[in-house]
Amino acid sequence: MFAIDAISSPENLFWAWEKVKQLYAMESVWFDDLELAHFEGTLREQFNSLHEDLKSGQYRCRALRPLPHPKGNDRTSLELRQSFAISVRDQVAWLAVINIVGPPLDEKMVSWSYGNRLNRAIWPEVESLEQTTLWRFGPYRHTNRRLYRRFHQSWPLFRRYIFLTLKKMSKATARAMPSDSYEDSLIHAEEFAPQHKRIPYLIPGYWKDDSSDVYWCSLDFKKFYPNINLDIIARNLLKFCPPELATEDLGTLVRNLLTFRVDTTGWSGTQLRQIGLRARPRSFTGLPTGLMVSGYFGGSLATSVRYKPQFRTVYRHEGAELYTSQIVDIPVRSMWLAQNNDLRDPSTGEQLYKGLPPNYHAPRLLQIAS
Repeated sequence: MFAIDAISSPENLFWAWEKVKQLYAMESVWFDDLELAHFEGTLREQFNSLHEDLKSGQYRCRALRPLPHPKGNDRTSLELRQSFAISVRDQVAWLAVINIVGPPLDEKMVSWSYGNRLNRAIWPEVESLEQTTLWRFGPYRHTNRRLYRRFHQSWPLFRRYIFLTLKKMSKATARAMPSDSYEDSLIHAEEFAPQHKRIPYLIPGYWKDDSSDVYWCSLDFKKFYPNINLDIIARNLLKFCPPELATEDLGTLVRNLLTFRVDTTGWSGTQLRQIGLRARPRSFTGLPTGLMVSGYFGGSLATSVRYKPQFRTVYRHEGAELYTSQIVDIPVRSMWLAQNNDLRDPSTGEQLYKGLPPNYHAPRLLQIAS
């Protein structure tokens, strides 16, 4: 009951509410001002109701209401981006959960994941002996009322590391691709960072091949959030939580929170199809855009069975609109060995897989390979 007690505590509900209110003020989203004002005006009653429903395991999300956003492609056409109106109460409930289970999960994220990472104190500190700038990571904080890290700690930092990775890949000289003092400080900081915090792509010797031609691309998964498997979120949340949090009560609460009903009153079948919904959906089986924590969960799911994150491969994709060719490495022999619970490389002893490969049938794949 530790997790549920912490989630439903008045202090945690207060900080969840403060973060929700801050996100409404900062983000470019549509919401019901009257609903928000009513929640704030009846805050004591709302907290008491949330406390009882969360603690008893009876919490149920209110129905999602379609609230699409306009998405302009050019001056002559207009599309609608699928989005939903989420009740203030449900937003607060989800933030209360993330306040407790989020930090230990976020701590396990790979160091090169930048988007939708939970807010925490990060600051540069000069090491007196080496005169090197090191980045220090402090606790996850509530007092500034932020759910996610600030913009300059995500997208700009991501672009910087892309540039540094390109330099490492091409083994470019400082003269050919000069860097500024900030980028130099990032490289030096990598040398002194703990092993689990280092960027693998910047470690000397990672890139084996010499090439003067380096290419990179940016991918955007089409309809990613609507197609996320909610069962995976529920299972992973319990699997990677600390044991004192991963209780049966928490599992019940998470599954209830991930059950989304849909209210399509006033919408025609044609209008619903324009935003990617069937004529009269009774439920929504993906992560709804409009839910404040969707970004946190969505950024944690692009993984595969490989143990080291930098070697993970996406095995399944829809290729109808993929106009480029690609080579996908499917490690048949090592997958066959892993099926027999041998998850390590027999020659080096290095762990290759997190667990047994999913949807895998050893005899069938071995026959194909032979």
